[in-house]
Order: sequence, then C-alpha cells, then structure tokens
Amino acid sequence: MTYYPRDHGRAGDGTESRRLRSVKPARPSRRSQATGKQPKQATAKTARGGAGRHDTTPRGEADGSRRWGDAKPEIVYGKRSVRAVFIARPEAIRRAVMREGAARYLQEFIDLAKTTGVEPEYLRTGEFLRQCALSEDDKHQGIFVVADPVRIHSEYDFDILDNASVVFVLDQVSNPQNLGTIIRAAAFFGVDAVIWPRDRAADITPTVTRVAVGGTEFVKLFRVTNLARGLDLLKDRGFWVYGFDERGKKTLTEAKFHPKSVVIIGAEGEGMRHRTKTLCDELISIPGGRPGLENLNAAVAASVVMAEMFR
Repeated sequence: MTYYPRDHGRAGDGTESRRLRSVKPARPSRRSQATGKQPKQATAKTARGGAGRHDTTPRGEADGSRRWGDAKPEIVYGKRSVRAVFIARPEAIRRAVMREGAARYLQEFIDLAKTTGVEPEYLRTGEFLRQCALSEDDKHQGIFVVADPVRIHSEYDFDILDNASVVFVLDQVSNPQNLGTIIRAAAFFGVDAVIWPRDRAADITPTVTRVAVGGTEFVKLFRVTNLARGLDLLKDRGFWVYGFDERGKKTLTEAKFHPKSVVIIGAEGEGMRHRTKTLCDELISIPGGRPGLENLNAAVAASVVMAEMFR
C-alpha cells in the first residue's frame, strides 16, 4: 500500500501530520486547462455560523451562513464539549457556570476557567437548569459555558482549504445523530473539513453538538448553498472527488486516493443524488453486505472510510 505524507498538522492542536494513501498526480484547474488562466478566487465573504447549541442568532445572507457581527453567544454543556471549547477557543468563553454540589467533581474546569481569566459561577440546580434551558434528563454533567458561536463557513471561504488533504461532503444527510457522529469521527481521524448543503440536510443543533462531543471545535465546518457548485469550486482548487456508492466499480480497499481528496457520503437509504454522482471522478463501494442488508448508515460508512484512508 502506498502512502502520501500530509505536509501539515492541524494548527495549534499539537497533533502530528497524518499519512494518507495516494498515488494520483495533482489535478490542474479545469478552468485553467480550458483557458490557460488561473481560476478566479471566490469573494472572501467571512460568515459566522452558530454551533447550534442554544443559539437564536438570525440567519444571515442568502448563502445560509450568519453575519460575523450578528453572532450571539451560545451555551455549550457537558464535560467533553466544554473541555473542547477551552482547548480550541478559550478566548471565546464568556461565562463558566457549574451546578452547586457538582463543583467538587469539576476542579479541572475551575482551573481552566481561572487560567482563561473567567471567574467560575456556581448556581443552585433550578437556576442552573433555567439558565442553560435544559432538564435533569439532559447530559449536562453539571457544567455549561457561554461562548461565542463556533464558526460555520460558506463556499466563499474555500480558500482556507488550499492546504487541505481530506474533505468530507454529506449529500442530504438529514439525521442529526449521523451528522454529529460524522463530525466526531472527522475530528478523531484528522479530516480537514465537513461540508453539507443548506437545504434538506441536518444542520448544527444542540443534538449534533452533543453527539459530536467537542468535534465541532476541531474540524472546519461548511454550509453551502449549492452542493454541485461547491464541488466544482473544490475541483478548481485541485481536489479529486470520490463518491461512495454500493455500485462503485472499485472497493474501498482497492481505491487509491489523491493527495487532495473530497469524499462524498450520501443519505441513508437514498445515497447520493444523480447530479452529485455525475460530478464524481470515481465511484467506490465499501466491501461487504448481503441480500436485505446492502449498505451501512451514513455515519458508520463515513467512519469506515476515514479509518481506511488514515490507517
């Protein structure tokens, strides 16, 4: 098996560069092939999106992302999710709130808050639940932080992927549990970004953030208006596109991935749309299955693909 070394690690998180299977040469821009000119850069339109937790920020422009200046604070709860915010964006934290009685189990977070310059707050159970809009059934673990929202990019920000190696695209994956699990796996394996369409797809919500258990802090997130146009823009930036489909001619173990790879996972049951398939450079299948059980759900399929690509 051949590998292509990634020449960059994730900035600021202390991780080492991963190694990605690859043998294909770089793709020249399709536009430059046709005209001899370099592709035109998309306008740098910085869009800030809410991480969904408990965020009531209004929608921004037509691209589905939120205006930077309009972003409102959000509530992130649970030990692992809160820890991820302290690691990735300590400067974004405005309040660190703990439930009275649970503070003795949360010394790590008391120390983190003080190191960040935030004075920990302690509330009785009723007030704690009221302020974070949760119930005892929610897995808050006695702690929440109020922080600036995690940033959700749009297709106008694809320039930040110029040094990326692996990007996962979700074609109308509508189950929040699947989206959260995919983001968690992406953060674990070192995927550079996860992209999904604005319409007919799950978005970042409190459920997604909880399932991702901090993954939203370590992966670049993109919500795009038009998925087909987004794939064209990524191809113009040198990416090769691989769609996973049970009818793919090559299996995952046989495939050779380009150093700049876009991997598409379709919706459970329906798979990728026909238009999305036509934009793929190659269709690949995951080996396995039997009559009556031909495929995996989106989150499991994505995790299997990531594990194979980064092993």
